[in-house]
Amino acid sequence: MSKTTLTLSEPVAQILKVYTVQSKSSLRAQSEVVEEALIEFFERHGVKIDALSPEGMDRKTMVI
Repeated sequence: MSKTTLTLSEPVAQILKVYTVQSKSSLRAQSEVVEEALIEFFERHGVKIDALSPEGMDRKTMVI
């Protein structure tokens, strides 16, 4: 998995924390919540993301 750093406004960061705890029962799942949201965003905008890895979804490739 790749790592990246994001800067979020305080209201968005707070909503992310609350939503993550409520939906995943753990604050550690923030990356999962953000990844799910980004995948949904890209798919809505016509960017297809395919998981291509024998181990499962370890590597994602963008097909435009």
